[in-house]
Amino acid sequence: MDFELFKGNNKVLKNLCIEIKLQMLLFTMIELSYVLGYSLNALYVMYLGKVSLNEFRQIKGYKTGTYVKEWIKGVEDNEFLIEYLLSSDYLKIKDTEIEEVDYQSVRNNIMQFLERTYEKLVLKCI
Repeated sequence: MDFELFKGNNKVLKNLCIEIKLQMLLFTMIELSYVLGYSLNALYVMYLGKVSLNEFRQIKGYKTGTYVKEWIKGVEDNEFLIEYLLSSDYLKIKDTEIEEVDYQSVRNNIMQFLERTYEKLVLKCI
């Protein structure tokens, strides 16, 4: 959608267009997760993983430039997160089992993994 059409003070229309784009993006992500064989739970766990990684980066100094994004030569933190999630059972939980999932524990486990791996691969080599 071309926002040039909405130059001026029509913020309501601009916000509506943004909301529609976000809804389309969310629908596309949900549809893609099913095409790839992932449940909504898996999609949410992937989201939790990415949010946790972003928070971890901030805690470790991403904004100040002290965070090392490449944990070993040629391999960035995102790739370690993906491997962790794929090797866990978190992505295998069916949508019918969602109510049984303690997402705070999942998030805590992700943060602990990031901390352990960062310390082992990056901090001990500095």
